[in-house]
Amino acid sequence: MHGFTYGTAVAGLYLLASSLLPRIVHAATCYSTLSKSDFPNCQLLDPRYALHWNVKDGEITFGATVDVDNAWFALGISENGGMRGADITIISAVNGTLRATDCWAETYGPPQIDQQQNVQLDTSKTSRGNGVTTAVWKRPLDTCDAQDQPIVANISQAVIWAIGTSDVVTKHEDHNRGDVRIAFVPDTTAVKPKDPEDLAMVEMYFDNYAVPTNQSTSYTCIHTAFTAPKQKNGGGNTPKKFHVIRYEAVAKNEEVHHMIIYGCNSKPKDFNKTYDCLSMVDCNTFLFGYAPGQGVIEMPPEAGFAIGSAADAFEYFALQIHYTNPQSKPIIDSSGFKIWYTAHLRQYDMGVLFLGNQDIKIPGNTDIVTLPGGECPSNCTKRFPHPITVQGNFFHMHTLGRNMTTRHIRDGRELEPLGVRQYYDFNHQGLTYPINGPRLILPGDSLITTCSYTSLSRPNDTFWGEGTDSEMCYNIIQYYPRVMDVDFCVGEKGGYSSCGNLVELVEVETELAGRNVSEEGRNQGLMDAGLLVKSDIGNFTPYAPNCTPTKDSKQSFNSAGVVALAPRAAGLFALGSLISVMFIVA
Repeated sequence: MHGFTYGTAVAGLYLLASSLLPRIVHAATCYSTLSKSDFPNCQLLDPRYALHWNVKDGEITFGATVDVDNAWFALGISENGGMRGADITIISAVNGTLRATDCWAETYGPPQIDQQQNVQLDTSKTSRGNGVTTAVWKRPLDTCDAQDQPIVANISQAVIWAIGTSDVVTKHEDHNRGDVRIAFVPDTTAVKPKDPEDLAMVEMYFDNYAVPTNQSTSYTCIHTAFTAPKQKNGGGNTPKKFHVIRYEAVAKNEEVHHMIIYGCNSKPKDFNKTYDCLSMVDCNTFLFGYAPGQGVIEMPPEAGFAIGSAADAFEYFALQIHYTNPQSKPIIDSSGFKIWYTAHLRQYDMGVLFLGNQDIKIPGNTDIVTLPGGECPSNCTKRFPHPITVQGNFFHMHTLGRNMTTRHIRDGRELEPLGVRQYYDFNHQGLTYPINGPRLILPGDSLITTCSYTSLSRPNDTFWGEGTDSEMCYNIIQYYPRVMDVDFCVGEKGGYSSCGNLVELVEVETELAGRNVSEEGRNQGLMDAGLLVKSDIGNFTPYAPNCTPTKDSKQSFNSAGVVALAPRAAGLFALGSLISVMFIVA
């Protein structure tokens, strides 16, 4: 149930509606109620919701044209999609007067009103009537408020939205919410390199797959292999190595929650057969990912992911698709990826490096459990033959995961974190970027990855393991230039850290397990093979963040007469969406 299709590269952008909608009487359009001179940027979040914005003097001004004139609507900035940790602005009317309220959502439940109100409604440009609401509000790019998400330059951020059916709201319908990704402050100076003449495209997709109707959420995978096309007109030997320089996801149904292509460390046993895959053993190297609203993804101009039959390239892959089908619809899906590749190799190969912790024991029935950090010490990174430039973090825990941080230490001083996920969500995984752009890791730097969990749903201890009833703690970073000898630097028991090539590590582990050696013998065997080190991270000066708001916007908030959504309505909040808040003012 898969397909590989080859063709020449073509320009274009695939547009996916984020939800199926009922018949639309009105259709929001960009600049129907707002001017382009005030808002140079606009994107349709939905046929009923046009979002405009302008960035100036440390502030971002939003302008929304929404096809409702008697209901609330909302816009949220999320860590990676979904409600958990989202910074939400809700536009609603109280006694006929429109308001903008700064809220945040710690989890899937009623958003809370932020005690520091950082949004300001421009009442002179806000109106209702004739089936349309226009609202204009502004906020600083960075408020330094822990309950807000900063608007970050040069990064595509997850945006969630919702539309109500009245100003006193309960549950919205499924078609009244969605999520997209938007770069609010794009890099206008970046110059895209010219495509090579031999640029070709391969598609990896499911072929008419019947999405399960007996479960609301499912993870399905299929293995496939990359076979290079033969050279035209007898044009010499077929290259063994190619660089992927671009990819684009094609999601053909709204039930596609996210998709990931993993590289396989060895040849899978089966091809062209779908199977359930909440976790995988042999195909676990994150390469390409998709979340709703994502467009074409470009590799750095100087680097590409190596695919092909060469020893330093990925030849085998697993395509994983996460479906959400709460209404048990009969769906036939052929979603997947388009991948552009070239035999004209760029200067560097992209690489992946596993960071994290495998010494995991989480006591049951506990609200917050923060385990000691898994260390990638300097005596491992000293093996890097050169500095590496980190492009992205892929945080991975299972269903108990709460938050995750990778700390970065150099010469006894902690730098800004390499990556942070304050509100981890198993249903909203994906690549995130270092906050201030690509990050340089030098040989001799140390990295500490710390994971926290919530185990209130389980009475017993939870340990490290592949299944979702076990747990993990990994940050899989994407970087360049690739370091072939080290792609796994993960904390273990007793102050040790794995350090080396994952394939070699698995081979030696398997051989030692076959000899029934003790834990001490296993550690000594791995150290003798150069695959285990004793951590050498000593004392260091902790990182001290210093945040200055890009614009002063603090407002006091008088909570008198304001009622949050009643606790009984908490169950009305759906995964990945914003639902409702009720405002009543006497």
